[in-house]
Amino acid sequence: MKITWIHATPISDKLISEVENNYNVQLPNDLKTILKEGNNGVPSKRYFDSEVAKGHEWKTLLSYYKSDVENIHSVLSVLKDVDVNLFPFGDDPAGNMICLKENKVVLWHHETDEIEFVANSISEFLTKLY
Repeated sequence: MKITWIHATPISDKLISEVENNYNVQLPNDLKTILKEGNNGVPSKRYFDSEVAKGHEWKTLLSYYKSDVENIHSVLSVLKDVDVNLFPFGDDPAGNMICLKENKVVLWHHETDEIEFVANSISEFLTKLY
């Protein structure tokens, strides 16, 4: 499925590599692909279902630039105290984070620390968007 990104600021492979090195993580190639064109963008298809609830909204693909308000660096500084295995890539309007956990897509609820399973991979997650 093709996603169009609104208000995105594309990034380079170099910046993605810097983030991987700084946070000691290897991002899946399908996430790198959408980051390159959709960094800090709003996806054209943004609704998804988890195993718990329907109609979650993906607000923004988190930015890799520290100067942007919704950026990966500030979110990771919070999540490191919650679960070091969570790696966020998006958020919803309520402040919950769409994350990778062991390369599976999950939704982390910031008020309760609950985690909902969403998809087995980024590619599967993208096919579930509506």
